[in-house]
Amino acid sequence: YVMAETAKTFHHHRQKPPMYFWRDQSGHEIDLLLEFGNDLFPIEIKSGQTIASDAFDNLIWWSHMAGQPLSKATLIHGGIQSHVQNDIAVRSWHAI
Repeated sequence: YVMAETAKTFHHHRQKPPMYFWRDQSGHEIDLLLEFGNDLFPIEIKSGQTIASDAFDNLIWWSHMAGQPLSKATLIHGGIQSHVQNDIAVRSWHAI
């Protein structure tokens, strides 16, 4: 759902979606990377309504590895509340 809605938004504006999946050899992965100019915005997608304590692990790892602030990261989840946690935007997929 999240990937399809993101792609549709770009296509609606007649733009090629700058969307990527990323995984390294150690198993770290980012569900969705959006590229805007020289900036990469990592997005982790979780279907659950509650957020497990380890849900942020790959976003934190990516931010340290890429030398980017956590404020560029987003966690999208199946719940209804949006907020900021650990400097990471937490968004409900209902708000997309």
